[in-house]
Amino acid sequence: MTRPDVSIMLTSGCNMRKGDYLAAVLRSDRTVFSFKDIAMLWQDSGTVATRVRISYYIKKGDLHRIRKGIYAKSEEYDKLELATRVFTPAYVSFETVLAKEGIIFQYYRPVYAASYITRKITIEGQDYVYKKIKDEILIDPVGVDTIKYVSVACKERALLDALYVKYALAVVAKKAVSAANFGSSMYVLMAFGIFNYTHNFLYVVPVGLGSWLGTYVIIK
Repeated sequence: MTRPDVSIMLTSGCNMRKGDYLAAVLRSDRTVFSFKDIAMLWQDSGTVATRVRISYYIKKGDLHRIRKGIYAKSEEYDKLELATRVFTPAYVSFETVLAKEGIIFQYYRPVYAASYITRKITIEGQDYVYKKIKDEILIDPVGVDTIKYVSVACKERALLDALYVKYALAVVAKKAVSAANFGSSMYVLMAFGIFNYTHNFLYVVPVGLGSWLGTYVIIK
């Protein structure tokens, strides 16, 4: 049986020349890349050759390794972009958005993001706080804008996300009053869409009251 040519295997499916690899990364609008991102830019499926090239550019100082599997063009990268690349799917939300929009006035140094996991990590001196929300909410694009590879919640979405997390924690802790308060607040905010259409506040009251009573009775 004839053994395949290793050099052909490492370069198969890729017609890029040696100098094109780094240029492809530097030309990208991204500031943060996963291993898969780079492999796609290099028209590669993620072979051993890809890892070797990345390691080579890191040693030369042409690329910056942020953490395992995450890279940047330099040490000057977008921290919000990184927040959405460490765990995916994810988008910037909660206190980070609410403080920026002037809804809350306390300064928060960590970057807060919604994801499929609850986790706090520190990368190069910057804290990133991930809060878990339900998958169907996480992947819903309503109220989430993506600009230059950074997904960020609008202020309304961020407020609903914050209320949802507090509601979920209250439910787990079996705090009926707190859960009812947070739950009804979410539904009232969403019901204002009905109010904007009907211009009748009476449509909002039953939604909030019904949600409060329903949550309180179930948990209590």
